[in-house]
Amino acid sequence: MIKLCLSFFLIVFTLISAPLFSMENGEIEDHYVRGKAPPSFVSSASENCFWHLTHLKYDQSGWGLYNGSATYDHLSIDQHKFSRKIVEDALKAGRKSVAFLDVGAGNFQSCDAWATYFNETFPQLDITIHIVGIRGEHYNGKEIENIGNCRVSKFGYFKLEDLENEFSRRNVDLKFDLTVSNWSFRHLVDPLRTLVQVFNRTSPQGFVLSDWFYYLYDGEEFDTKYDAFQTSRRHLLDFLRALKMPFLFYPKAEWSSKTVDCFLVQKSEDRSLELPLAYKDLRCCNGEFFDLAAAEVVRFKVMDPNYKAVKLQAQFESTSQTNLCGDLSLFQWLQTNGLTCQHTRLYEQFFIINGEEITPWRTPQEVLQAQLEADKKLKRQLALKEKISRTKTAFYASLKNQLKQFEIAPVAEGRSNMCRDIEWDLYSALRSGNFEGAQVLIDNGANANRYFDFGGRSCKNFLDFAAQGDFKKGSISFLLRNNAKTEYQGTLDNALYFYAPAEDIELLVKYGYQGDLDLSLFRAIAHGEKRLIDLFLSLGANVNSFINGHPMIYGSSGDKDIWNYLLGKGAKGHHGEDLPPR
Repeated sequence: MIKLCLSFFLIVFTLISAPLFSMENGEIEDHYVRGKAPPSFVSSASENCFWHLTHLKYDQSGWGLYNGSATYDHLSIDQHKFSRKIVEDALKAGRKSVAFLDVGAGNFQSCDAWATYFNETFPQLDITIHIVGIRGEHYNGKEIENIGNCRVSKFGYFKLEDLENEFSRRNVDLKFDLTVSNWSFRHLVDPLRTLVQVFNRTSPQGFVLSDWFYYLYDGEEFDTKYDAFQTSRRHLLDFLRALKMPFLFYPKAEWSSKTVDCFLVQKSEDRSLELPLAYKDLRCCNGEFFDLAAAEVVRFKVMDPNYKAVKLQAQFESTSQTNLCGDLSLFQWLQTNGLTCQHTRLYEQFFIINGEEITPWRTPQEVLQAQLEADKKLKRQLALKEKISRTKTAFYASLKNQLKQFEIAPVAEGRSNMCRDIEWDLYSALRSGNFEGAQVLIDNGANANRYFDFGGRSCKNFLDFAAQGDFKKGSISFLLRNNAKTEYQGTLDNALYFYAPAEDIELLVKYGYQGDLDLSLFRAIAHGEKRLIDLFLSLGANVNSFINGHPMIYGSSGDKDIWNYLLGKGAKGHHGEDLPPR
């Protein structure tokens, strides 16, 4: 009897525990992303990134590409007009308070701008406007301050990925009517769970206006910026469709500038968000290449195949959609209330998304008519601009005749605002990679050190253009061998950043062009070029320097060969620990 009971217990235990113990690479028994605590391998990576961001105790946000702004105006929505409408609607509903949140607030410019705007717009109204800014860096200023009818909270040393606990620790029990964010979620290890927490903190009928971020599904990888933003877009479409709430989506991602798509969501139902995604593991990536401070992304296992908006994704990819899309009622509400930025053309065309169907708001004839009207308006503006330009030209010409004694000095020796035709021919030859033709031009008098001034922009010469990737590969070596020089100190770094060939890099170093050796080594690691890694190490670069808060080795972007090669050069982890080979 005892054996029978034990056998029955073992069978039941096996059936119950099978889903738990069959999970691989860190999957957790709670299959769904609900905003609750993540598995330990994610929380550990998040803690590590937070430590590297905060341990230097800087009081100013200045480490990233963008560090806050007075407004973000995603989707060409005027953030202040939008906020004013929210306050006005709250007043009509008899509410006594509203709340606004900036996630990753930089130096709290948006908080200050909101407070100024609201006190100018609603100086006498009996309503409290809560403005909250949160950021990871320390903040030594006044944390909470009453400014007119605004209560402004600026929270530093705030773990964005642990948003709920951080708010609880500060006794903040607000539900936010509008949350904005720009270029912040992308830097987190687990941005999706952070967004879920933000969404759960959004008031009924409130809004989230933000740009998107990166993560992966099981089996996915991204190696290039182009792959990354396409993958990111597919995931955003999955997320928006699964919400079943009004949204607008602007596919603005552009691989060369590292930008991602942005969106607006209205929380039309008062419910917590739950996504059928299970944590799988973390994938290393080139943080600098993709502009991701964490240099790691979470990879999820999709637990419900219906979560993927496969049909909707296919329509976007087949049509190369670049227009504003989403819920028609929300789109028309923004237009009717004049909440868009002035002079924007983004709202001239709109595509309605209903489930997995996407249809144009206007007929082709209506679109054509709108474009013709817009073109007429643009022509009138250009004609007026041309008239003003001719008036200015005539004025300065008459002034020059009157003041002939004043001569304009040349920019510098070897520089010219109007390059000779032969230099323009050399420029064209290098752009097309016609080095044989370029050599003929130089042999016939073209100056390889001629500077170009494109009106208002800094002067650059041929070698500057080559280092910044404007000419075909091999142009740097060609120019150096023809005695081209530049005064710019960042030439080597530019050449590395724009993926110049290893031969060009070696020749620049040989000709005396050097910069920050550790940064040069980091870029060589991103290239996956062992010969360049050896070159910069031989010049004194430190293989254990930190770049963007992480040891140099994490710049290998998942390249197992380079990772193991760097281990052989003595590369260590965040705390000097040995790292396992791959």
